[in-house]
Amino acid sequence: GAGGGGDGTSGGGALQSLCWSCQAFGGLASAYASGSLLDALGPKPVFGITAVFPLIVVAAAAQLVEERRPGLLAGGPSSLGQAATAQAQLLWSAVSQRRVWLPAAFIFVWQATPSCE
Repeated sequence: GAGGGGDGTSGGGALQSLCWSCQAFGGLASAYASGSLLDALGPKPVFGITAVFPLIVVAAAAQLVEERRPGLLAGGPSSLGQAATAQAQLLWSAVSQRRVWLPAAFIFVWQATPSCE
C-alpha cells in the first residue's frame, strides 16, 4: 500500500489528515489577514484571490492517480442490488453503534435548539 500498511488505506488517512490540517491553517490565516487585506486591496481583488484557491485544489486533485476497480454493473442488475444491500447493511451497522449515534444526536439537538443570536 501507499503507507506500508499492506491494504493501501494508511496513505489515504495520511492524505486526509494533511487536507484537514491545510484547511485549518488556511482558515486561521484568512481570519487573521482578511481585514487588513480588504483595507489594502478592496473587495474585488480579495474575492479574486479567494477564487483562485479552489482552482488550485482542482489542479492538485487532477494529479491523483486512482486504480480502476471492476464496476458494479459488470455482473448485471442483481449484483448492483446485492452491492446496494451490502452497503446499506454496513451503513446501518456503523450508524447503529452508540459511539456514532450519541454524538450525532447531541449535534442534532444542539443545532436544532434556538440560539440567543
